[in-house]
Amino acid sequence: MKHILFIAYNLVGGGAEKALVELLRHFDYSRYEVTLCLLYNEGVYIDEISAKVKVIVLYDRHDKFHQKSFRKYEKHNNSFWLAMQIWKKTPRWRYDAIISFLEGYPLLFHSFITLKGKKNITWVHCDLYSFHWTASYFNTKVKAEIDCYRKMDKIVFVSRLALVNFGLTRNFLGVTICSFL
Repeated sequence: MKHILFIAYNLVGGGAEKALVELLRHFDYSRYEVTLCLLYNEGVYIDEISAKVKVIVLYDRHDKFHQKSFRKYEKHNNSFWLAMQIWKKTPRWRYDAIISFLEGYPLLFHSFITLKGKKNITWVHCDLYSFHWTASYFNTKVKAEIDCYRKMDKIVFVSRLALVNFGLTRNFLGVTICSFL
């Protein structure tokens, strides 16, 4: 049996979240053990996740630990507590594939546990050249984000435009662009 770990921010109702829920509906659970790691357990699609998917939640929004961990990362460039949280909460030592299903924090948390994945895959769901909404999620802005993308084995794009503009973005020069769907 193959072990797959998906990492997502939450399931609040955007297009990427709906795509993830639909993807999880079509797995052959006799061949795959699927774990979904959410930063927060919230969103309109929570109830649509198959009972066959193991769900891990990293943080409660109102937890003081959550607030302190992110503050240390944002202000002091200290990712230790964020990294420890995902290492501690992901149950397996090794996954056949780890997939961060969105830009921003899912990619960041994925970058902390790439050693746990035989294959590390990230998805880009938007045109980061025209709308680089993720820059503020990384403590050293673009450099930290580039480093996270470089740790991935594959980068999957939802459109040719997202792929082309990812390559055009001067901030991402030097990152290997792998594929698009």
